[in-house]
Amino acid sequence: MSKFKGDQSKNLLIVFVKNLVAGNVKSRLALSIGYSNALAIYTDLVSKIHDVVVDLPFDKQISYSSSIDKSDIWESEFFNKSLQEGENIGERMFHAFSKAFLAGYENIVLIGSDIININSGIIFESFYQLQKSDIVLGPAVDGGYYLIGLKKPMKQLFENKDWSTNKVFIQTLKNCFEMDLTLSLVTELADLDRIEDFQYLNLEDWEKYMNIIEKDASKVTHPYLFRSIKKGA
Repeated sequence: MSKFKGDQSKNLLIVFVKNLVAGNVKSRLALSIGYSNALAIYTDLVSKIHDVVVDLPFDKQISYSSSIDKSDIWESEFFNKSLQEGENIGERMFHAFSKAFLAGYENIVLIGSDIININSGIIFESFYQLQKSDIVLGPAVDGGYYLIGLKKPMKQLFENKDWSTNKVFIQTLKNCFEMDLTLSLVTELADLDRIEDFQYLNLEDWEKYMNIIEKDASKVTHPYLFRSIKKGA
């Protein structure tokens, strides 16, 4: 028997993606490895997320940063497509949740597209935990979060945050306590935002991404850091 209760059509997974344009993705990583290399690595991360979520039994929505791409890897028969709205990531997430709840969904999980080693089990677990909690978070190693699940829109969770810093997770936890919300956590993972995050890759992906960098090592802004990473330091 499935551990999920109720109508599965009421569950929605939202994946936030950035359009695949050099200079628009992985800006912090690009400072170390160049724009084209950062784009190549982000494109691979997006492909991995696609393969993890494509067969999940929940409704799925891809939310683009700047324009909807009708002919990319996100097949229209499996994924609804939408456009992010808002001036910062907090506003964009809140708008995505609000619209989805207005559309009739009751359990919504939102994830990013640059997550190292995410798997379908974590996503299943987040929906399962939503049956028991008001909010589910997937903490990120860098102090943010890579996953958030809600059962109703709560604007306060997305306001007054120091986005893209190591304060976001703690600031969100504080909101949960202030709002008397029940909270569940799923596995801590890393986003690939900086070259230092290569340490969290499995060996296969580490070698793949190092090969991408080595094709154009002249674009590495910090040669010393590049040599350290290359040696596995």
